[in-house]
Parts: sequence; C-alpha cells; structure tokens
Amino acid sequence: MRLYLLIGLLFWLPIIKLNAQSANPNGGSSNPAGAIQNPNSSSGNPTGSNSTATSAISTSSTTIDEEESPENKEFEKWMQSNLAYAPQGAEIVHRGGYNYTWLETQCVVWKGVNEGRNINPSYVKPDIAPLQAYKAPKCVCILNHEVSNGEYLEFVFDALKDILKREFPNEKFYDKKGKWNYHFLQTAYDYLKKDPFSKDSVSKTSLTLEDMLLDKQEKLNFKKIVYNGMRIVPDQEGWAYNISQRQVFALPLMEYYLFHPAYKKYPVVNINRVQATAYCEWLGGKISKMSGKQVYFFIPTELEWIQAATYVAPNSKSDYQPNRFNYWRNSKGVYIANFNGSAVKDNMGMGDTSAATKGFSTQITQVTMNSQDGSIQTKITADTNSSSQLSEGMASDGGIFQTPIFSYGANDAGCYNIFGNVAEMTLTDNDGMMVVKGGAWVDSPYVLGPGNRCMMYPLEPSPYVGFRPVMKIKR
Repeated sequence: MRLYLLIGLLFWLPIIKLNAQSANPNGGSSNPAGAIQNPNSSSGNPTGSNSTATSAISTSSTTIDEEESPENKEFEKWMQSNLAYAPQGAEIVHRGGYNYTWLETQCVVWKGVNEGRNINPSYVKPDIAPLQAYKAPKCVCILNHEVSNGEYLEFVFDALKDILKREFPNEKFYDKKGKWNYHFLQTAYDYLKKDPFSKDSVSKTSLTLEDMLLDKQEKLNFKKIVYNGMRIVPDQEGWAYNISQRQVFALPLMEYYLFHPAYKKYPVVNINRVQATAYCEWLGGKISKMSGKQVYFFIPTELEWIQAATYVAPNSKSDYQPNRFNYWRNSKGVYIANFNGSAVKDNMGMGDTSAATKGFSTQITQVTMNSQDGSIQTKITADTNSSSQLSEGMASDGGIFQTPIFSYGANDAGCYNIFGNVAEMTLTDNDGMMVVKGGAWVDSPYVLGPGNRCMMYPLEPSPYVGFRPVMKIKR
C-alpha cells in the first residue's frame, strides 16, 4: 500500500533543516565508477568506492522537526500534490549494475574491455557491485514527478517577461483583467525574431505565448531568453543530434514537443545541468514566496536519488522493488515502466539484447504528428537488417518516446516514472562526467535499476534526460 496517508501526515508542513554546505547548487561530488559506499559503514563497501558520494548526502540531506503547521494552505496543497518522501532509517540497497552511455539509441558499456558493446547480461557482466544495505541517515523530499515541459516553460516565460519589462519599461502589456495582451505577444516576437527588419506580425489566433512560439519558432532567436545571463530554452536540435532516424522520428518532435500544449505534461528534455540548476533556483524563489519560508531546490546527489528510488515500505506490495528484476512488468504481465523492450542486434554481432520480447524486429519508416492534438501516428515496417532501427519494443510498453510525467505507477516513496521514461540528472560527477540514473525510453530493461549509472557530460543536452529536484527548507 502506498504511503499517501503517511506522506500527508509527514508533510503537514514540516520544517526542514538545511545544512549550509548544501547551498551551492553548482557543486558536484566526485565518485568512481564502482559501487557506492555505505555511508553508515566504517569499513566501507569492499567493491572499491571512496567516501566522496557519502559526504554528498550527509552534507546535503535533510532532517525533520515536528512543529505546528503554518496556515498557508496553498503551500500545504502544493507539497501534498508534488512531493515524494523517503524517510530517515529506510533500508537502502540495490543489485549493482552497469556503467553505460548512449550511442545514438543504444545503451552501450562506457569503459573497459566491453567498451561500446550493447548491454546484455548474457555476454557482458555488470561492472558495478551490489550496494551493501544500510539505513538512510536522513530523509529525502523529492518531486514525485519529472519536471514537465509546462513547468519548465513557466520558468522560461517568467524570464522572458522580466526581460521585456526591462527593455520596454513604458509599454503596457496587461489588459484590464491583468492578463498579457496581444501587444505583449507582438513585442515578444519583435524582440526575439532573427531578422530585425522583418515586418511579420503575430497571428491574431495566437492567444497565448505558447501559441506564438510554436507558430514562429523557426524565426526566433531563443538565445535571447536568458536567466542570469544564460540561455534557458531547451535545445530542440537535440532530437536530431541523438536519434538516428531523424528524418522520420526526430523532426516532428523538434517542432512540436516543447511548445505544443499536448506535451505540457511530458518531461522536459534537451537541457543541461546548469539550466536545470537555474530552474531549481527559480522554483525555490517561487515556492518561498508562496510559503513564506526559505525553500530551496537542488539536483539530487546520486545517493539521494537512490534513496528515493529504492525505498520500500513495510509490508509493501509495490511492483517497484530494487532487488526484483521482472523485465519491468507486474504479476499480470503489464509493463510498469517506459523503456525499450525491443529485440535488436548489437553492434558486436552478438544477437538479441532482450529475452523479454524476443523475436520482434521492426522499423518505424514514417512518423507524422497531428498539429491539432499533438498525437503521433507511425508506419511500422518489418526490417531486421537496419542498423538504426526503432523497433516494436519502443511502443510495446505504451510509448514510442517519452510518456506523461504521471504515467505508470509510483513507488512506495511516491515517485512516478523514476525508472524509465527519461533518465534523471544527479549532482554526482565521475571523471568529469555526470552520473545519470533511472534509465530512459530508449534503454534496455537491464539498465533501469537503481544500481546502474549512465555517464554523460553535464553540459550536454539530451532527449533522453530530464530531472527531478530535491526540496529543502531552511529554518
């Protein structure tokens, strides 16, 4: 039974002590490629990791004191709707896994003798040892969902509005009801358009900023929307950079995924960790204003993420168990995560990479998107010889790419889609690479578990990666 009642009680607006050492949102923890050390163990994990990641969680985690609830009902409602909770003292454990990265739409071994090979336990052994069980020293409060396009665009639009107010201080952008008017949309377009001499105007049918940006995006310079001097609009070219079937699959998503209202509740992608950190800063200001408290959001450390992902409640009947591998299906055979269950040939000629859906091998040869509702239609053709195929398994779990942020189910902490859908950033680094957790919609089932680590550059945007911040409140 999920802990919704317990979460409601624990989140009756507790006051969370924020350790001062966690206040640097740009900091990262160096961590080797082996298993993570047990922070409660004096001898450490015998698999050879150091204590840096240990200090990351002990210096940036939270403790809860019982206090009377403030009367801010809006903040209370927000917390109950948006937060998940992994308590102090919970047992943290995982089965180990792989260090991997992406080669187009394939997850491959990151380093070592099997570097570049597709991951399959039949011929590639895990290189991360199981985590020795320990009791969590702190609680973790984390968003119960991946940050969505709609949530991230609110941040982008706030930044744009602030820019226009500074650039045009004498302009009136509000109607009598306090809503942004058509003049605001035209001014925004004039400010962002690539050709300053163009006489083009915003369509009268563009009722919202999203409408205008979707309609005019090819003519706009999104680098001009900045927060603290940094571009914050996701790089939609990331779809084409990373997906081999760019002509039939990536291009419609480049056009529609970010701004079309049909994808408002899909996870934001194609941003880097600095941009995600900027969003955390903005969100902290927004929620602080709502609550009257000093509220902070951060990209989680790897250990914080693992705690949220692996928490199992007493007498749990959850399908999301860190020590159970069932090809991400429940007892009825229904998929419980969004991943690539397809059977494809790896680049070493070793054959099938998934025993779960053996025998399926097809290619998406045409992708079109309905501009009205954003739905995708695909034409799938059998083609077992393609080296860059997006096959049947992509859609067999209910999605051929990302799915909405509350798809599938929640684990006992209350986290939706923490395994699969989009992989999630952490604050933990290894040899200059960011550790990314949870696996993505393109990944095989073998790398979704909490012990696996995807390695990518922290400044590299990807259509496979989103984020889920942790929240802390300072007294």
